[in-house]
Amino acid sequence: MYTVYNYTRKLLVIFDVVFLTLIFEMFFYLRTGLVHSNILQETTFMVISILIVILYIFGSYELLVDEEQMRIIGMHLLSVLISLFIIIIFNYIFYIDRSGLFGRGILNGSFFIFSILSSCYRYFLWRWLKIQSAKKEWCFIVNKENCSVLWRELENKVFGNIIFLLYDTGIKRGDNISFSIPIVNAIDSADFDEKKYDYIVVATHDKLQKSISDKLIESKLSGKKVTDIISFYEYTFKKVPIWFLRDSWFFLSEGFSLFSNRTSLRIKYLSDFILSSILIILSAPIMLIATILIKLDSSGPVFFKQVRTGLDGNDFIIYKFRSMVKDAEKKGVQWAQKKDPRVTRIGKFLRLTRIDELPQLINVFRGEMSFIGPRPERPEFNIQLEKEIPYYQFRHSVKPGITGLAQILYPYGAGVSDAIEKLQYEIFYIKNYSITLDILILLKTIRVVVLGKGR
Repeated sequence: MYTVYNYTRKLLVIFDVVFLTLIFEMFFYLRTGLVHSNILQETTFMVISILIVILYIFGSYELLVDEEQMRIIGMHLLSVLISLFIIIIFNYIFYIDRSGLFGRGILNGSFFIFSILSSCYRYFLWRWLKIQSAKKEWCFIVNKENCSVLWRELENKVFGNIIFLLYDTGIKRGDNISFSIPIVNAIDSADFDEKKYDYIVVATHDKLQKSISDKLIESKLSGKKVTDIISFYEYTFKKVPIWFLRDSWFFLSEGFSLFSNRTSLRIKYLSDFILSSILIILSAPIMLIATILIKLDSSGPVFFKQVRTGLDGNDFIIYKFRSMVKDAEKKGVQWAQKKDPRVTRIGKFLRLTRIDELPQLINVFRGEMSFIGPRPERPEFNIQLEKEIPYYQFRHSVKPGITGLAQILYPYGAGVSDAIEKLQYEIFYIKNYSITLDILILLKTIRVVVLGKGR
């Protein structure tokens, strides 16, 4: 559903803030007999701030209807438990609870009640979303060329009744388009009744029949949601479908503030420099331990150096902790694999925890990389990918990053098909860049590292 997910996320944040505040106040009154105090107000603010951030990181505000309800509740309860643990650690280090209230059971009791209450309203909201989604009617206006591509994306991802309007001559209801995908919910232009649909998505650049265009105009003026396929992809999947792109989209669509507003770019690069300087110092003990473990585990150098392609197509040397055996590419350049036999024992741990990426802080400090951006690829692969993937070179218009949108939203993969998928997320990031988006990606990267997902 188009906007209801955003409203639900905001509603969940409001519920969490209000109910935890009320529960905290209730336990405070039961333990002290006082209604309120300034110290309680400061402590509550710190507790709620930490809680909201942790819940966001672990996806407690993403009530996707394709997820199992018990998995959603389970992850939420785990998030609340992690939040409680982190708050206790913060209090021990920074002494945020100067009144000693945590020691009276107020914190533990509040979180226990909150975990039950918040799980209940998440369950009912998820059920409501699922029921509402099932009622929605979608109509996608497609042609023969893009029909199968779109179906693969929509299947099991968009809930509701999906209808394909096949206006090409020669396509009939029930035809197997390609990839042996039966389009059973298909109509032709004569059967198109715009009043039946909640959402209409135009998924073609071809000129539409006048009868269809008139009905779309009428739908738009009547307040129905009528949009193009690129906007639909951006909102629903957080990516830009390269197969539906045209050159004109790049200079006609809104966004791309990184290029139109150079101040944003300067702030991004300055933040990279300052943050990388701090993190190099803070992570020095971890990198020292990693160095010792690598030397003990296998023969070969500690650091892995490789040529990668960066900003404007310029090559640079990337630094990582070596996670593979010595001479891993003696048989030639190879794509990385999910369960790569070349990875060492300690290398598996370094990759899982992303410690192998820490030396890239040096690349960020030197201005060759950014914290957030497309992952840098090898020149040998770039030559191949630029020939096979349209607009692939666009990813080189910004500095490559240690992490990025593709790394948090797309599973592990290597090869041309995976490069296509990741490019779509990268174009979305470049178009919609903001400091807020960078912060959200960094927070989600924490979840990827903790859960061992992504790449």
